[in-house]
Amino acid sequence: MNPLDGVLHVVPSPAAVVYVLLRGLQDDVDDDMFGARLGAPLAIDSRWHGPLLEAMVPIPPLEPGDTVWWHPDIIHAVDGANKRSAATSLMYIPATPHCRKNLAYAVACRRAERSGLPPPDFG
Repeated sequence: MNPLDGVLHVVPSPAAVVYVLLRGLQDDVDDDMFGARLGAPLAIDSRWHGPLLEAMVPIPPLEPGDTVWWHPDIIHAVDGANKRSAATSLMYIPATPHCRKNLAYAVACRRAERSGLPPPDFG
């Protein structure tokens, strides 16, 4: 997979997410413009986050069997998927530490999946 095949793109700065979270609190932004919505990602938009979009870079080319690991708080996107040069597939497999809270969430996800429903945090 090459950068135009729909690979992961990131803004390689953990501090950039602070800008995204605080941008919606500025005076030039309408109160209903940003916000958490169940089952929806926090969108990055050129109108409000232009400099961050300019900082977004693709991961290096991938070979069969390669894996990519990143922290979900890093600004990330899949870009170029409509320009693919070959058939590709992508799986997102989140991993979490083993603790009571995460175990309870895994059980809730299993119940939802068996009922044909999305996980509890994806309405």
